Amino acid sequence: MVTIVAHRGAPQHARENTLESFTAALETGADMIELDVRKTADKVLVTFHDPWVSRFTRLPLVKDCTYPELLAHTAKRKFTVPTLDLVFSALAGKTMLDIELKEPGCEEEVIRLARACFADDKFIITSFDRGIIESAMAIDKSIITGLILADDADPPSDRDSMPEILAPSQKLFNDRRTYFAEMKKRGRRIAVWTVDRRSDIMALLVDPVVDAIITNHPDKAVALRNRLCNRG
Repeated sequence: MVTIVAHRGAPQHARENTLESFTAALETGADMIELDVRKTADKVLVTFHDPWVSRFTRLPLVKDCTYPELLAHTAKRKFTVPTLDLVFSALAGKTMLDIELKEPGCEEEVIRLARACFADDKFIITSFDRGIIESAMAIDKSIITGLILADDADPPSDRDSMPEILAPSQKLFNDRRTYFAEMKKRGRRIAVWTVDRRSDIMALLVDPVVDAIITNHPDKAVALRNRLCNRG
């Protein structure tokens, strides 16, 4: 059965990467919740996607704000950025996590915090940055890792260290499906992002190459998967 991953929680129901969004994702029945990790100027790990606090001004950078300063900025926009340890504590025992690291240097701390709340098979470490994934693999080979691949990415070759999961964009998967089918035969798991249209979700749910669908609409994806299962 294809795993449904709630992208940044349930952003159609609450602000992405917040406790409210993660709680809403749990209510959809999604199998896993994806979240983004950054570090503030005072070394606090938080769940936040963009490098900057405001997408409109592209300032200030999250890494240049202390955690209290970050809270002050986002309070003006009516949401609260949670710390990573708070998120882990809130979700422990309730779901699996796809923890995307947006910047290097926090791999060991994130793994330590995750292990305090989750068994090793209940979370994965993912990133677009191959160096981050290699670092996580070097910390402990038992950690499940995944390399995220953008539309124009060059997928890893046999010469590269290969994580357990390859996560291509929907476009890259469609363009290079033969490659990902071969990687699936070699034991890799394939997770496709970000899949939101009903027709695309349906197509990937029945594609034997696909192990997971990452979506902003986990409620829709879960309902479609349940419908297919009931037909069977």
